[in-house]
Amino acid sequence: MRRARLIQTGRSLDSKVAHLEGAADFCNNIGPKASMPEIGSWATKNVELLKRQVELYRPHLTIACGTFDIVREVFGITTTPICDGDPNMDKYHLPHEALGVLLNFYHPQTRRSASIMFNWMERNIQYLRLAKVLTI
Repeated sequence: MRRARLIQTGRSLDSKVAHLEGAADFCNNIGPKASMPEIGSWATKNVELLKRQVELYRPHLTIACGTFDIVREVFGITTTPICDGDPNMDKYHLPHEALGVLLNFYHPQTRRSASIMFNWMERNIQYLRLAKVLTI
């Protein structure tokens, strides 16, 4: 509550915390049953906040857990996603100037076992490294 009051009154706060506050408010207001239209609407309204957050992190890899199309739209990615026919490889985009490699993947709360999720993610990362798309 105090942090929210500080933001409203304009007192000095660490800029990273202030920028992340909007995302926390979104999570608190929407809750665990958000629909894709709700998430898309919030992302569209808060595009500058999202771009600022990404700018602060400067990721090599962005994993869109269920929000791949929303992220593509918000960041203006118009190229066709790459899917090389490997059933274990998800869609991805070549490195974007802000997002790094954008990878489509399952949401962490999907009804899959942790070991399956880990193995799929590991295969995705290995594939991206072998293809020299991901260089970390």
